[in-house]
Order: sequence, then structure tokens, then C-alpha cells
Amino acid sequence: MVTGVPRSTALAAALFALSCEGGDDPENDCPGWNDATTIATVQGDALDDPSGLIVSPLESDVLWSHNDAGDEARLIALSKSGDTLRKYLVSNVAMGDWEDLAIVGSTLWIGDLGTDADSPPVLVAVPLPIVGPGDDDDGVLVPDDVLAVSFPDARPDVEAIFYDERSSRMVLVSRAKDGASSDVFTVDLSDGDAVPLTTLAFGGGALEGDGEVTGGAATADRFALRTRSSAFVWERGTDELAAAFEADPCPIAVDGTSGGEAIAFDGDETVYLLGDGAHAPIVETDE
Repeated sequence: MVTGVPRSTALAAALFALSCEGGDDPENDCPGWNDATTIATVQGDALDDPSGLIVSPLESDVLWSHNDAGDEARLIALSKSGDTLRKYLVSNVAMGDWEDLAIVGSTLWIGDLGTDADSPPVLVAVPLPIVGPGDDDDGVLVPDDVLAVSFPDARPDVEAIFYDERSSRMVLVSRAKDGASSDVFTVDLSDGDAVPLTTLAFGGGALEGDGEVTGGAATADRFALRTRSSAFVWERGTDELAAAFEADPCPIAVDGTSGGEAIAFDGDETVYLLGDGAHAPIVETDE
């Protein structure tokens, strides 16, 4: 005669099996981005207050960055080993308060959107050059576009930008002050109008850490935002961008980059971050 398994025993076994599969544990939804490795340190004195970062889509070993307000209007090309490859002056524009970089195809967009300088908010588009060997002298880049950005209300202090390929919009994220939320805007690059999208409450819940957003990055399938002490990645999905922001993001390890303002994707599964100040560490975090 076959004896039936007691109901309590069967329930316990089912619960154990569910726990082994991960169940609803949110940590199992974010299995990666946990190990931050310092791969190099920025050499020289050209980049002493980094505030913006991209990985060149034309040269996989080249990073582009710039200094915060107070420098010349220039972009700096670095190797992933931290060497300064070349400096490029951007003609016909002022160095107001450059805060972040975004890449659209082979065009590099500079977000002169901070409020630490007496300058109007603009997005500056320059053709991304190939650095190549032997380019020791400073180069000059002539902007393809200088797009004035208009906000519907009082001008926010925008510290992070990234380009959303699915909506063909530039995304701007403000730095929260006095415990307020960060405002997220989208900008059509044909007119410069900043349209409110959503708000983000950094500093608690799924967005633990401090509330000062300092940098953004994106691929076609993911986007990321960092603060001075934390970073997060969202899956873009195929719905509207606002729906992607509604999901809880996965945290990205930022060890060694406290106070930093720069983050960039290299493909979908690697993120680079820069620390703060001169000789900043270059940190790699993989999914």
C-alpha cells in the first residue's frame, strides 16, 4: 500500500524548492554589477576634475572626458590605462558649467547645463574624432550644433545626460537639493524644449545613497545614473521611457570612486566610472 505524503511535509518541500530557485528575493534579480575593479589612474594634470565620460564607439580603447566648470572649453581623450592621448579645444563656445557627455552615433554631445557659471543652458554637438597615434598637439573641434535648452519652469541644475535611442530623445536629470527629488526631462534635439518626464527620489529605498545625481550613461537596452556615492542601472525595455523608470534598478558597485561624477557604458555588460579630483581612479564594473 502506498502511503500519502502529509500535507505539511509537502508544503515545506515546495517552499524549500522555491527558495532554491530564488523565489521573489529581489537580490536575485540583480546578480551582477557587484565587483568594482580599479584598472588604472588618470595620469598627468590635464584632467583634474572629471565630470563626464564616454567610451568612444570609434576606438574601443579610448575614453572621452572633460573637467567641470573653470577649465578651458576642451575635451580630453584618455586611454583605459589612464594616459592622456590628446586634448581638443571646442571652438566658438564658452566653458560654462559642463556637466556630462552623451554619444549619438558618432556625434559627441556636451551638456553645458549646470548652474555654477553665468551661462545659458545648451547642448553642444561635436563630431567625434579618431585620436590615432602620434597626435600630441592639441586639436580643435568645431561644433555641428549649439542647441539652446528651454525649461518649462525655473532652470534646474542638470548634472546628468544620456541619449535614449528608442525615443530619439536626450534625457536630462537634475541634481536634487535640500532633500528634493531629481527631475527627469526629455529633449527633442530638433527644438531644445525640455519636457518633464518623471521624478526620482535618490537617497532612499531602491535608490539608496546620496541624492546628488552626477552622471548618466545609456545603451540601446539599458541606462544608468550615478550619484557621488552610488550608481544604478535600469533595463530600457520596449515600453515608454517613463515605464522603464518605474521599475526598481539594480545597484552598481562604485568602490573607489566616491565623490565622482562620471559613468559610461562599454557595451551592455561593462560600466566605467571615474573618481573625483586629479589622478582619479578608473574603475570597471561588470554585470
